[in-house]
Amino acid sequence: MNEREIKKPPFLMRKAYKYWDFLLNELQVTEGFRNIDTYQLGILANALNDYADSTKVLESEGKFYKTGSGLIRLHPANSVQADSLKIVKELGQGFGLNFRSRENLLSVFKAKKQPDNFDKLD
Repeated sequence: MNEREIKKPPFLMRKAYKYWDFLLNELQVTEGFRNIDTYQLGILANALNDYADSTKVLESEGKFYKTGSGLIRLHPANSVQADSLKIVKELGQGFGLNFRSRENLLSVFKAKKQPDNFDKLD
């Protein structure tokens, strides 16, 4: 898989390019990844960017804010952070970006390389 051959999806945010490049590099070293769903990878890169941005906002502004009427509310960046983390976990698992899912995917790739017993029936 060559990075030059894989085009970024049109909806990929410019700020997410660094996450796209990181993910592509991670997947290039993984045996078996030849056809990558670039749209799913783009969604994952955007979600990583959203997670990082919302985390920075929460670190600087805090998890709560005070409204003009004096009410204390949960900062909206909390929901952005939670939603993006959910996407990262789900799609990351599908791409084998955690240990367990990577082991599962590699076992599938290795199993496909072995001859099928059905072929011996001829």
